[in-house]
Amino acid sequence: MKQNPLLSICIPTYNRSKYLIETINSIIKSDGFNEQDIEIVISDNCSTDDTSEIIKELTDKYKNIHYFKRKQPTDFADRNFIEALSLGTGEFLKLNNDIVGFNNGTLKIILDKIKENLETKTPIFFQTLIHNQISKNISKLFRLNESLKEFYFNDINDFINTISTATTWIANFGCWRQHFEEIKNKDRFLYNQFMQVDWTLSILLTHKKAKVYIKNFYNPFKIKKEGKVDAFNVHGQKFLQIYQYYLNKGLISKKSYENEKRKVLIKVLIPMLALNLTSKKHFFQINGLFDFLKDYKTKLYMYFSILIELPLCIIFLLLKKFINIS
Repeated sequence: MKQNPLLSICIPTYNRSKYLIETINSIIKSDGFNEQDIEIVISDNCSTDDTSEIIKELTDKYKNIHYFKRKQPTDFADRNFIEALSLGTGEFLKLNNDIVGFNNGTLKIILDKIKENLETKTPIFFQTLIHNQISKNISKLFRLNESLKEFYFNDINDFINTISTATTWIANFGCWRQHFEEIKNKDRFLYNQFMQVDWTLSILLTHKKAKVYIKNFYNPFKIKKEGKVDAFNVHGQKFLQIYQYYLNKGLISKKSYENEKRKVLIKVLIPMLALNLTSKKHFFQINGLFDFLKDYKTKLYMYFSILIELPLCIIFLLLKKFINIS
């Protein structure tokens, strides 16, 4: 009888064959990759490029790479996240962007920690906290310590206050398969574009505990995106609507919600605004800026962010052009 793999790396994709191959190759080349413990599951949302042909070369070579192509595209692209995770047969399901590779040595760490927690099925998450480009560059500039850090939480508010907006990144989500199957109404925040945030909070509330391993696990590729995301609508309003839901249900504290609201502005949106003002090479727009900021008019930290942090971010980005931090 065939044993289920320990880890399913589940990749939703659409028309990104070039980056998808880079993502998969980064996994295959990683220390710890083997056909017994790991499977790669690709859920193709009806790509019209050469994804099928390119992936066939890999599925012919590796028995643990499984490719599924939908006959009809999903009604909303993010629904393919659910599809990809549902196709995984591993004990632990890890969601992964089709434009995000693994840094050297990190796959083995993930696999080792899955084995370590396999019997207890304690909820575990593998997260990279530094994932916006400014923070990533500052990390490289000052050579910040990237050793593995482990946090244990038995309170959802402590989790929110520590992990914060890192839950928005697709690559940061993963859970035990049985925990994913337990989640009801998986698509209730489908149109908020952050279902993975809801899933994370739902698992925490159900199991009352979690371990979070923090390291620079993932390597997002530089890509050219078509279209632009309305940053203040998606990362500001839609993201915070999820926390507002949990607040209204009495599941998180008002303090946690307000802290998250502050962090969204300072850690995410101000750096995005700085990028928008200094470069045309970005994939977001700031149409909703002024409507969004109205909700902060009584918050002193908003004025601090605009008067102090924003100029500092702009200066950093301008300096980056001259010293070429890659």
